[in-house]
Amino acid sequence: MNRPAAKAVGAVVAAAWCAGGAGAYPLPKIPREQIPADMPPEIRRHVEALYSNDDRECQAGARALGEMGPAAAPAAPFLAALIYGHKTCPTPNLAAGALIRIGKQSVGPTLMAMQIGGYYAVRRGCDILSTLKDERCIPDLVAMVAGETMSGFAWQALKNMGDVARRYLLRQLEEPDPLVRRRAVLGLAAFRDEEVFPLVSKALLDDSPLVRQGALYALNAMLGDYRSRPGDSVDLVKQHLVAALKDDDPKFRRGVLRLVARKGWPEAAGVVAAAMADADRAVRMAAIELAGQYDDERVADALLRAARSADPMVRATAASRLPSSAGRRAVPVLLALLKDEEVSVRERAVSALGGVMSPEVAGALVDRLRTDDPLIRTRAARALGGIRDERVLAALAGAMDDEDRSVRLEAAWSLVLYYCGRINVYGQTPRALPATKESPLYGRTAFEALVKATKDSAADARRAAVQALANANEPRALPAMLG
Repeated sequence: MNRPAAKAVGAVVAAAWCAGGAGAYPLPKIPREQIPADMPPEIRRHVEALYSNDDRECQAGARALGEMGPAAAPAAPFLAALIYGHKTCPTPNLAAGALIRIGKQSVGPTLMAMQIGGYYAVRRGCDILSTLKDERCIPDLVAMVAGETMSGFAWQALKNMGDVARRYLLRQLEEPDPLVRRRAVLGLAAFRDEEVFPLVSKALLDDSPLVRQGALYALNAMLGDYRSRPGDSVDLVKQHLVAALKDDDPKFRRGVLRLVARKGWPEAAGVVAAAMADADRAVRMAAIELAGQYDDERVADALLRAARSADPMVRATAASRLPSSAGRRAVPVLLALLKDEEVSVRERAVSALGGVMSPEVAGALVDRLRTDDPLIRTRAARALGGIRDERVLAALAGAMDDEDRSVRLEAAWSLVLYYCGRINVYGQTPRALPATKESPLYGRTAFEALVKATKDSAADARRAAVQALANANEPRALPAMLG
């Protein structure tokens, strides 16, 4: 079918489809009156069968048109108007099979059906086009990827088209128009092999920001697929990614940084550490947020420097990541941040110190229970739940008398942690302490505090106290709960 004829067929199909009534599902979306009067009788008879309310007659019509092969080309728009149906409906599946048997004259109507028909039309249309392997459909499939509209189906169709699509896209990659090159890069992401990976990653260094952003999107999809095989080209891909971190666009640098960190390559720790000194604040923040997953001296040193930044948000974020990366080296810095002028920094420092088994840390957190800020007291009560110490026990028992409900609740859950060794609170990360042979709660102080908490005005605090008493190795627990 030549280009003018294809456009004419597309215009007729689009106008007829949009004008079509609801009809009995899954009848064609083209009104029956739009069947051309000059259509050959043997084809027209089967096309009219597609409008039957009898499913068997409708299926027989689609099957018969498929058996006619390319001779049934005039029926292609009406078969394409059927592929929107649900995957469990046999008639749309038979219509898709008929379009494949008709051949390349089905490409235009199928593309139109995909634009108008919805999810199942796109799904079946991609299957049809990948089987027909017609180069004319490649721009439309690449446009689907570029528009992020059901791109998975389009990528699979391009992959199934094999060398036909690959050769076309490689030619497009050499075009001077950046929009064409961007679409070529996105289309090449369908071929996740050793040959294509360096071509896509090289596009990260293209002169056009459009192409660079497209390459980043494509690489995210390619490297996110566990079946991808960069093979021997992986070192070249890494070189391109590291070079892309020098891009002028901070948003682009941030995207590249996240991609490198997500892959977990050995070089990633050094890249993240270096990014914490980036000129752009957003890139530095992204690097600090990613730093917690690395046990690396370079990352730890960079985090310790970030914790002394003039920017309070940088200090706060660094404080929350320090324990996992810097270990014991983080303690003096976090203790100093407890006196920071910004409440958000103090809050993160208190939370980060939780679970550090140190008399110095325990004393500092106990002191935080006496501050005027209820948010700091709440964070301190939660953090103390990870520290086994007699002073902590007494402080948590005293916090059960706090005027703020949140402080009492966190103190109650921390006491539960002492009794049970582990707690699960809906919406929170599970907390655990090493198991002990006997109840780890010593003395009367905590027991009496929990008994008192069973009468607390906050239902959550009462529930926490009852849970702790129920798990305690304490004869007085049952009478206290029943009382």
